[in-house]
Order: sequence, then C-alpha cells, then structure tokens
Amino acid sequence: MITQIAFSDHINPGKFAALIEQAGRLGAIRSEVWERFGSINGIGLRDRTIRDNWLKQGKKFNVGATPWKQTLSDAIGDIKACREAAKFDVKQAIRRHTPEKLEQKRLYTALKSDKYLDDRYLSRMMRKQFKPAPTHEIKN
Repeated sequence: MITQIAFSDHINPGKFAALIEQAGRLGAIRSEVWERFGSINGIGLRDRTIRDNWLKQGKKFNVGATPWKQTLSDAIGDIKACREAAKFDVKQAIRRHTPEKLEQKRLYTALKSDKYLDDRYLSRMMRKQFKPAPTHEIKN
C-alpha cells in the first residue's frame, strides 16, 4: 500500500482546514470499508456493488461523489492486494505442508478461486496470513 502526500506552498488557512476536514471524512469511509469488507464479508465483492448498495440506501458522506467513490475503490483495491499477498505466503505453506502434487493442485485451485473458506486448512492459513492494514484518524 502506498500513501501519497502532497505538498503545497503558501496555502491559505481556510483551504488547509477544508482539506483536513475532507481527509478526515474520507478516512472514515476508508475505515468503514476495511472494517466491513476486510474480512470474509468482502470476498468476491466489487467496489461497484458496494457503491450501488450505498447509493440505494441513501448513504451520505458530506464530500463530493467522486472523492468518496474513489476512496471506496482504492480501499477495496488495497484489501484485494493484501489478500493476494497473503495467498503468496499460503502457497509456500501448502508446499511445506503437503508433499502430494495432486493435493497441492487442489489447494492452489481453491485458493486462487477464493474457495478457501470451504477448506479448514486453507481457511486457517488465510486467517493467519491476512492481516488488515491499520487505519489512522487524522487529528488537527
């Protein structure tokens, strides 16, 4: 995960305060996405599905539509990236745990297709390896 920091010379205090406020609101969205979808609840979900559900529910974020939609998309992308990184470690554990090639292939296939919840070993390994990224609140 990459954090981008933008620097600006001579920004007036009003604009700076507005940016801090928006960052806090978007950070709350990001935290909610990680909390609700950073577990098994988010497996196979796309950001557009979540976005459409939130729009149907009339959810309000007090920021423009583009920033919150982009924040949702980025957070879901980060969750998927962390999950894929965990799968890499699980593949190594499979090789150490199972010498049989046929069983390895079955486990790899289940892992790749996100069917690892059906297998106790794979489910346990994913819980062990998949660590959600911490979120931090912006304070003035």
